[in-house]
Amino acid sequence: MVLCHELSEDEYLSNGKATVDIERKFYGLWTFAQALVVKAAEIVTERLQPYNPVLADAMKKQHQEILTTENIAPTDMTDVVSRIVSYLQTSLQQMIAINRKAKELWELEGQALRVSRNLNANKL
Repeated sequence: MVLCHELSEDEYLSNGKATVDIERKFYGLWTFAQALVVKAAEIVTERLQPYNPVLADAMKKQHQEILTTENIAPTDMTDVVSRIVSYLQTSLQQMIAINRKAKELWELEGQALRVSRNLNANKL
């Protein structure tokens, strides 16, 4: 289970609020512990009830069916976990590369500003 909760408006810095989807920030929990998954499903279903009662009722029914099903063979999650880890590593590497480029551009902007000031001073 991956369970995420987006930061509230108050938790974003005033100049750091997301303007596009990719900038949204989340707190998250990743677990295969059955007790945590079951409890999270119950909490999500309860919180959904006021917003979409039909969907919440359908989720409760399906949740109960899952809990009462016997002899479920454990699923090999190795492939799924490998894909998720690869995705997260790739995303992190891309963010590091973007941050490096942003830093380089910021430094170049600073150099350009200094050159511009020097040119203006020379004109005077």
